[in-house]
Amino acid sequence: MPKPNLASIEVLLSAGKDFALTESQYYKETACTMPKDFYYLKNHSAIAKLAKKRGFKIAIKEKTIMLEKEN
Repeated sequence: MPKPNLASIEVLLSAGKDFALTESQYYKETACTMPKDFYYLKNHSAIAKLAKKRGFKIAIKEKTIMLEKEN
């Protein structure tokens, strides 16, 4: 698996403000797909290591689908 280019992410982290990235934005910024394993993404990925170094943590919010029985 190729290593992500985190230069543009590092610029965002250097600003010191919270931000979010979608999968497509992550791909656009790093030229790599986002890791599918959420534990790895939050704790051991290249972006997680860079975020920790800059005083950030990663939170992942998933889509929720609720199925309710109709009356």
